[in-house]
Amino acid sequence: MTDMRNAINVASRVNARWFTIDVGDYERSVETAYQTATATDNLKRAAGPCEPTGPTFVLEPLN
Repeated sequence: MTDMRNAINVASRVNARWFTIDVGDYERSVETAYQTATATDNLKRAAGPCEPTGPTFVLEPLN
């Protein structure tokens, strides 16, 4: 979450309305359902700090 807060601070300083994020690397040794659930939970947690300041994060679809 520290990286997300830093990104929000930078977005605020440069008056960015949106910024791009990705959910990280796919790990073959971990079940896909677990990775998806973890990514979803982390995105929900990251949305909270964005709400008061206004920038929107855009999820980059990676393989």
